[in-house]
Amino acid sequence: MPDLPRGCSWDDLLRTSSALWCLLLLLLVWLTSSGAASLNRQGGSGLLFQTLCKASPGYLVQRVGSRRSVHREQRGASCVGAMPRGAFIVFEGLDRSGKSSQSQRLAASLKDKGHDVKAIRFPNREGPLGQLIDAFLRKDIDFTKRTCHHLFSSDRWEKQCEIQAAVLSGTTVISDRYAFSGVAYSSGAEGLPLEWCKNADSGLIAPDTVFYIDVSPEEANRRKGYGAERYEKLEIQRRVYSSYMHFSTQPYWHAIDGTKDIDSIAAEVCVKAEQVVSSVAASDAPVTTLWDNAPLQQSAKVAESTAVEGASSSSVTSRLQ
Repeated sequence: MPDLPRGCSWDDLLRTSSALWCLLLLLLVWLTSSGAASLNRQGGSGLLFQTLCKASPGYLVQRVGSRRSVHREQRGASCVGAMPRGAFIVFEGLDRSGKSSQSQRLAASLKDKGHDVKAIRFPNREGPLGQLIDAFLRKDIDFTKRTCHHLFSSDRWEKQCEIQAAVLSGTTVISDRYAFSGVAYSSGAEGLPLEWCKNADSGLIAPDTVFYIDVSPEEANRRKGYGAERYEKLEIQRRVYSSYMHFSTQPYWHAIDGTKDIDSIAAEVCVKAEQVVSSVAASDAPVTTLWDNAPLQQSAKVAESTAVEGASSSSVTSRLQ
């Protein structure tokens, strides 16, 4: 029988999760031992993590909650006409760049102005997968490079139904980190092929805009709290910084000078974010996917499962045409 991660007991597992999830967690622990290299070579770890993600109690609860949310919004929209979708905004940057503070400030600002806002962050350290990631980042447990990448990616996949439902119901979603972090850190810090890293997140919901808080590795290194986690080393951050530049020419990518004072950065971000939110609502732009900007066909399943009997669901499904 495999050893559990440090600090994790059988009693803890039985108290905090279902029996099924405990069994799946054992598979994950096994994956990090003798079988990891073989599965990674065959691409099997990605499938296993997808299975773990979808079998977790948190995923099932969030899926039901998302369906109810869209159901309520569609019921209201059927009375007042088609509802414009919300925007999906992502913040990226090096560790200690200030992106978390800016994402929180933007969420508060948009709420104050009457927008429906949902704030999320990756990794989601409160979920089952996120707890393993947290232990990895704190250096309590180790994974192979490719296993680690699939773990981070599956954490993002676990939130897709929730993001999708929120955006289609008119809520703006603000995410602290997303797939761009996965690519930058796995290719930069771990040396994995960039295109291979992108492939694991292919099909995720694409953001409408990305605010990259641009701070040099040297500047981040001087900031308070730096060095507490696995990747917070100057040489590693230099490689991650270079990997981030792969996205710098994309139309959705907005670099923000992170050396300015926090209020100036917040003001600049807020102006641009409001433009994005207004533009998305006015144009009824379709929800698309990474990395090909294709229509999000999966959204049709949400619309189908949440449609009110006798009410038209065209306001949601039209975005998928």
